[in-house]
Amino acid sequence: MLHQHVIKAWKDPAYRNTLSPAERESLPANPAGTIEISDEPAGNSAVGIIPITFEVSICCTCASCAMFQEGSNLG
Repeated sequence: MLHQHVIKAWKDPAYRNTLSPAERESLPANPAGTIEISDEPAGNSAVGIIPITFEVSICCTCASCAMFQEGSNLG
C-alpha cells in the first residue's frame, strides 16, 4: 500500500472502511496511537465548556482617537 494511502486510512474512517479486511490488517500501527474513552464519569477531570472573556481597553488620552472626534455618540 502506498504511503499516502496508509496516512489517509489512519485519518479518514470512511476511507478505512472501504479497504478489504486484509488491507486493514496490513496497515501499520498509527504512530499517534489509539484513543480509548471510557463510559465512566469524568470525576475531577476538567471537561465541559470553557468560558471565554474579552477585555477591551479604551484609549482615553489620545485626541486623535475616532471615538473622541467631533460627532461621536459616546457623549
